[in-house]
Amino acid sequence: MSEELVVERSIDLDRPTAEVWALLATADGWCEWMVDSAAIEVASGAVGSVVDDEVHRRVCIRHVDEGQGLTFAWWEHDDPASASEVTITLHELGDGGSRVHVIERAVLGAAVRTAQPSVWEVRACLLAMALHSPARV
Repeated sequence: MSEELVVERSIDLDRPTAEVWALLATADGWCEWMVDSAAIEVASGAVGSVVDDEVHRRVCIRHVDEGQGLTFAWWEHDDPASASEVTITLHELGDGGSRVHVIERAVLGAAVRTAQPSVWEVRACLLAMALHSPARV
């Protein structure tokens, strides 16, 4: 049985969920913090591609819950065995801020380049910077 690698990170931002959602729900938003370039419609069932740190990836959007979160699978363009699944959820905080929670799951060894805690920590910082928001990781 294959062992699963799970990376889980949360970041609290002092921006309202609608403002944060704009960076989660569009290809242009993804380019602000998560990938270098994106050719994808962030909609359930959509298929597209991204470039992530010079790695070309295919992306399949599994589910979008408008304003609340999304799940997608991505893998190196020529290596479907490198697939991992990412779930990003957005929660409203009582102070008017937002919490972004990310879980990436991969078969150990298959998507090691993507599913690394340090990669998501950098992405969390880039998200805060894109929103011009102080962050608590």
